[in-house]
Amino acid sequence: AGGGGPHSAKKKASTKNQMRSIQRMLRKAGEGVPDNIRQEKERDIEELQGIADENRQSEKERKYAVRYHKVKFFERVKLTRAIEKLERDFPVGSSKRTVAHEEEIKQLRDDLHYVMNFPKGEKYISILKTEGDTEHLERHRARLRQKIKENLVAAAALGDAN
Repeated sequence: AGGGGPHSAKKKASTKNQMRSIQRMLRKAGEGVPDNIRQEKERDIEELQGIADENRQSEKERKYAVRYHKVKFFERVKLTRAIEKLERDFPVGSSKRTVAHEEEIKQLRDDLHYVMNFPKGEKYISILKTEGDTEHLERHRARLRQKIKENLVAAAALGDAN
């Protein structure tokens, strides 16, 4: 009665296949296609290309989120524990708390900020330094820190505009 056979619900063709189908149709029809229809189909191809690019980007972001989740989690835990330890050992207003402690806490907060707001579409570069770090890695981290700050400034400006 409710025929749920293999062909009951047609699966929508992928964006890539839709583009390919339109391109094939235009190529096969050659010059026999009226200009207005050709332009409409070319606009459809451009639109599908934009959708395909977005799909590729979101897939890349998802892949990186899965790949680097564990690393980012451990770094976040290490940084929050280090901040809490410094704040516990040297409370605000205590005579033991020095400018060096303030700077260290500020640096740890900046590192935590880096981990929490890392760009989704980039390969994660660990903020916790190791023995084998090169000058290139340091420059890359600095560039990413700058990018994160710019993204947050842009997001704040966008929030203020609303």
